[in-house]
Amino acid sequence: MAKASKTAISVKGLVKRFGDLSAVKGITFSVKEGEIFGFLGPNGAGKSMTINMLTTLLVPTGGDATVAGVSVVGSPETVRERICLISQEGSVDGDLTAEENLVFYGRLYHVPEKELSRRVDRALEFVNLSDRRATRVKFYSGGMRRRLEMAKVFISDPKVIFLDEPTIGLDPQSRDMVWKKIFEINRSKGITIFVTTHYMQEAEGLCNRIAIMDHGKIIAMDTPAALREGIGIGEIVEVEVRHDGAFHRALAKAGFEVEPLSRNKYRITAKGSGGVERVVGIARKSGTKIINMLARRPTMEDVFMHYTGREVRDGTEAGNLLTKVLARNARGGG
Repeated sequence: MAKASKTAISVKGLVKRFGDLSAVKGITFSVKEGEIFGFLGPNGAGKSMTINMLTTLLVPTGGDATVAGVSVVGSPETVRERICLISQEGSVDGDLTAEENLVFYGRLYHVPEKELSRRVDRALEFVNLSDRRATRVKFYSGGMRRRLEMAKVFISDPKVIFLDEPTIGLDPQSRDMVWKKIFEINRSKGITIFVTTHYMQEAEGLCNRIAIMDHGKIIAMDTPAALREGIGIGEIVEVEVRHDGAFHRALAKAGFEVEPLSRNKYRITAKGSGGVERVVGIARKSGTKIINMLARRPTMEDVFMHYTGREVRDGTEAGNLLTKVLARNARGGG
């Protein structure tokens, strides 16, 4: 009989309100121990508020969550001892060396001095910064800074790591390096990783499961493959034609979703398989000549658009929540 997976994060009815504004609306979900769990949503969806509650930076208005077996409401100090938060802003001190930053971090976690020295050596070796240990961090590149942030995992030895946009602003080579290290940490130490990212290819390729949040609610959650399958799209065909004729109308009549991209250029969404063959057949029958055609399977970008109607960086939700809160407070609304 297979051993049941333990739960690293359990969220039950979590709510965050600011007066009459609801950022998080009673969400419930769980993350298995050892998972790489992707948490996605457009700007203003409530994603950051949720992470801030799970990492004890914000107190929930209602509901509760346990992280590494501890309630974020009842024992926030213990939760902080069991997690590591790596944010896009970063927390390393540029005026200190890499080694000094890690030693300072270890002392915050009360790591014994003898053990701390061993952990610092191991951490710097893991992120390939041993030869730069005595260099002040302000002289580091963005990718090196992000790797140093990740080295903290080997100092505090957390049960759960929260990564908020770990590769944003990095060049492709640095992004690949950071994700390689994330994967190695998960595989070698079995640590649960909760990650947000705007890079859909990263989420699709490295996360075991993904949750999509919008308007303060979880609207979809599954493996990347199941999410792609669940939107019912077989193929997406982008086609440029000459002598359009009845092509557009014939596609719509045949049940295709057709989005004009420009004059005589369309994005065609096909349900099921055989989309390319069917599009070519319709073009032939309508007397339309195809100039260029590109067909692909749906990606997480398509899944995201399907559920939210927006691209991942689109902030067109009814205003930014923080802006609303600040504006209301400025008016004396409490």
